[in-house]
Amino acid sequence: MGKHYVDILAPLTLSAAAALLRQKGEHVPDNPTRDNIIEVAKARHKRFFDAPENLWPGAGPENSSIGAERDPPPTMTDDQYQRHLKDVYEKFGLY
Repeated sequence: MGKHYVDILAPLTLSAAAALLRQKGEHVPDNPTRDNIIEVAKARHKRFFDAPENLWPGAGPENSSIGAERDPPPTMTDDQYQRHLKDVYEKFGLY
């Protein structure tokens, strides 16, 4: 998701990035700065990681060290995983 945010926001002007984030329900100051945009994007990214539907079972340090190897959990079918990805991008994505 972090790469997605960079890919979407980096090419935009500050006002366009602010408008997109506002469209997604984020609070961005009226006169956005690069630092404002980064701060808002980081907060959104943190909410993505903290969302219960995006947490896999297991110990935090273990999950962090495993990283993407654990995505998706072995009990999730491909259809379930694709639905999960769609739901996550609808909630946290920037398109």
